[in-house]
Amino acid sequence: MIPRRTIGSREYAALTGAVWREVEPALPIERRPPVRYGKLPGDFDRRVATRFPEMGVLELPEGMLVSRRGWVVTRDGYLLPDHSLLAGSKELPVGGAEMRVHRLPGVVASLVSDHAWWNYGHFLYDGLGRFELLRRAGYTIEGIDRFVCAYPGRKARRLLERLGIPDSKIVEVETGRTIQSDLLLAPTFPGSRRDHPRWLIDFLRRELVPVGTAEGPLRRLYAQRSKTRRVANEQEILPILASYGFETFDPDEHDEPLAAFARAEAVVGVHGANLADICFCPEGAKILELTPTDHISSYWWAQAEMAGLDHAYIV
Repeated sequence: MIPRRTIGSREYAALTGAVWREVEPALPIERRPPVRYGKLPGDFDRRVATRFPEMGVLELPEGMLVSRRGWVVTRDGYLLPDHSLLAGSKELPVGGAEMRVHRLPGVVASLVSDHAWWNYGHFLYDGLGRFELLRRAGYTIEGIDRFVCAYPGRKARRLLERLGIPDSKIVEVETGRTIQSDLLLAPTFPGSRRDHPRWLIDFLRRELVPVGTAEGPLRRLYAQRSKTRRVANEQEILPILASYGFETFDPDEHDEPLAAFARAEAVVGVHGANLADICFCPEGAKILELTPTDHISSYWWAQAEMAGLDHAYIV
């Protein structure tokens, strides 16, 4: 079925009698002003939301998850944008090519989110944050038959296991395939487009950092992104960082990168998924983000604020 229009979860529940479980009401977002070094502005405070939307879980009989993006479509043809990065959009991006339907029996929960299948940061915050919404809404792993996920590799898959989800219950969604279940548990997007709430940070720290990981001497990391978005004058920067006790650290080359961040008192890094694990840093840790002129984003400033970190940036 091709969706015919968009609707919010609460509105859909009122219209059809579907079960809507509110977890968090809409709330204003409080954060400190961004700190900038250098002359070029980033205007971070103009690029973020001022309020978190209402968040919760919607129960959808015969609900559908479309493609790797996990767009939620109801059996009567409504697209629910508050479950994705489409929130606030009135457009219908779903085409017929994405609607080849695969049925899954039983109760199915979505942990799918836009870009989570290829980007670790989106998987960590946008995808796993939905698990905490499910838990806080009263659902249990035992009461769910399948968890539909999209994840960017084996390290991400390991985090699903760390949450206690059995491998036998994990279903990886594919491009061009729509999953329809007897009952779909659809958590909303766990935050706004570039912001995630403090409860999500607390959840990630509590559930994903192995016991004892944060013990030991503190570290200073230069979080390198060697495969993409490299710093042009990196060879000039490295000796300066080394003189201040920084070690070069590429998260892609480590099986347990979050363990290093859990002991990091300071992190320097270019904008990108290499900074995704800053949420595991101790509160008060210093973050210096190297922001490229062709990709100015407030994303990591917003995450650092929610995590209680001291963030600054250079464009």
